[in-house]
Amino acid sequence: MAQFDKLVLNNNIRESLLQQKAGHAALVLDLLFSSGVSVGVMLSVRDIMSIARENGVEISEYVIRSGLTQAKELGLMAWRRVINRKKGRPTILYGLATIKGIAEKLGVKWWESADSIGKVALSSLRNYRAALHRALIERRPGRYARGWLGERLGVGKRATWNYEQATDIEVTAQFEREEILIEDVVKLPTRVQKWQFFMLSEYSVVLTDEEIDVRYFWRSDQAREDLKNAFERPTKWVEKRLPLCQFLANRELSKGRRIYKCWQTTNEYHIFGRKWEDYAET
Repeated sequence: MAQFDKLVLNNNIRESLLQQKAGHAALVLDLLFSSGVSVGVMLSVRDIMSIARENGVEISEYVIRSGLTQAKELGLMAWRRVINRKKGRPTILYGLATIKGIAEKLGVKWWESADSIGKVALSSLRNYRAALHRALIERRPGRYARGWLGERLGVGKRATWNYEQATDIEVTAQFEREEILIEDVVKLPTRVQKWQFFMLSEYSVVLTDEEIDVRYFWRSDQAREDLKNAFERPTKWVEKRLPLCQFLANRELSKGRRIYKCWQTTNEYHIFGRKWEDYAET
């Protein structure tokens, strides 16, 4: 049986094929290279199905035929027809080119990194894209634009969100803020618009008896009772999200609250349980 994971396509080739809507070609090429198939060996569809079964890859015949057709049209595989002695259609045999030759055909670098994605990823195009998406986050956690993440895989933003729901990718929204002063209110829109920008109102709230017990559990019972009975109780800061407009800004400022203009930036992505700072220590 051929050794699985002997050789894989690099990420540039995978992404180039996915962006050209030739994802089945990338999937089949990955299957053949990772199964240890030698360059130049001519194989039929039936042979490739046998290789997949030997390596425990559950892939349909439709995906294999579609991938071979796409690879043939892009000039990534050699092929020839063999006339059968018996009645029936001639058998088409396909042969692998080198990874360097495939990369040159696609106009990408062939010596770049290649993520290991495992056997399950080769069962379908959806699993293939999801595995590549997770592999990037595991290798390089950090901030990414969701549009770029989808573009590299040839899908939309929504598809990358779906991949994250099925894996252990954790997404943390990132925001930037800018304080709004009284002289800045006239620059704000007069009516509520889309929530591309929003406003945070920051103010203090008196702690309840239960919150004092939780926040000051380390103090003695008498000390906590004194805080509850004090004329000026401890307070906590609270943030309230509001639409960005002049009326609400004037209302919050008149109450002595600090307000901020906020907007969302690129999300931070990492594997669940590991922040991107943790990877520097390994």
